[in-house]
Amino acid sequence: MMEQYIRFPESRHELKIIADGFHQLCRMLGVVGAVDGTHSACPAPTSEHRSLFISSLVLQAVCDSNLKCLDICP
Repeated sequence: MMEQYIRFPESRHELKIIADGFHQLCRMLGVVGAVDGTHSACPAPTSEHRSLFISSLVLQAVCDSNLKCLDICP
């Protein structure tokens, strides 16, 4: 479902709308996405398979001027 809802704009028209939105918000020209990320620790289970457990999750996201996600990289 991610491909259906989260996608980077492909047309010049879509990019212009987003750039105009960022210009209205913060007076920056040519911006079409804001990047942020997070690192979350995940507690490991106490089982014998503890060494196979991934202990953290890193996520990067790009959003447009309306806070719509354009790209997510887990």
